[in-house]
Amino acid sequence: MRRQHEIDEAIRLRREEIETGRSNRKAEELRRNDPELKRAVDSWETAYRQELAEKKVREAQEGREALERAKAGEQRRQVEEARKREEARAEQERQAVLKKYNVQASVRSVEFYTNPFRYQGQAILLHYIRFDRMLESNVGVFHDMMDREILISGLPNDLFTGPTGFMSMIVRAMGKESVTNLFGAAYQIPCAQYLALY
Repeated sequence: MRRQHEIDEAIRLRREEIETGRSNRKAEELRRNDPELKRAVDSWETAYRQELAEKKVREAQEGREALERAKAGEQRRQVEEARKREEARAEQERQAVLKKYNVQASVRSVEFYTNPFRYQGQAILLHYIRFDRMLESNVGVFHDMMDREILISGLPNDLFTGPTGFMSMIVRAMGKESVTNLFGAAYQIPCAQYLALY
């Protein structure tokens, strides 16, 4: 028991020397005069220095990982800020287009099909229409969400090369127009004049 106490005390003194960087003459003498004590302290010191080295490696790795996380976080923040700036710029452009054409309302195609007279003469933003085909060089057939036809005139003849998915378009509502089906029967469908794609 007494011997273990001596070894523990020698180890404590050696730890102080390592941590402070100052040698202790008394501790050095003890180790020099007692080979068994020196072996015990040397064995402890080898393990302790290994532990310190591993701790240093771990801390360096943790530091690198923290730095990488910080960089990744900064990159995400910059990407998010760039995305928000782009969204704001795009929204400004959309608002400028709406202002340019003096758009009075934002209307779903189903609403327009149901009552095109409500918006007659107004520039509107017409949503959820899809191009089907051209009837004349500047008149196209579009479909609403229920697959019902809407005529839009004033189209550039090279605007569409084939059927499209749903889109939004700025148009001037013109009410209804009479057309004839394949059997020669006349019927009316909503019509509008093209102003711009949106």
